[in-house]
Amino acid sequence: MVFDGARVTGFTGASPFTATVTRTDDTLTFTDLVITPGRSTERAAELERDVVDSLRTPLTYRIELNRLRLRGPTGATGLNLTAFWTGPGG
Repeated sequence: MVFDGARVTGFTGASPFTATVTRTDDTLTFTDLVITPGRSTERAAELERDVVDSLRTPLTYRIELNRLRLRGPTGATGLNLTAFWTGPGG
């Protein structure tokens, strides 16, 4: 995911997406989620469903070094994302 103010872009594992994000204390809420469908394998489509389902609920977040941990209401499910640097211009 790439956050740019209130806009976020990313990849679900099968398709690119854009959304609007708002932050309140330690919670992120994603709205206006738009997915650009692509061709994908069955496994990638399953991953996409899981990612999209996660983004449809408010998520608490925590940043640890280069990791972003997003958790759903129960704290048991969510997404773990790792940032990486691709070098100048990338």
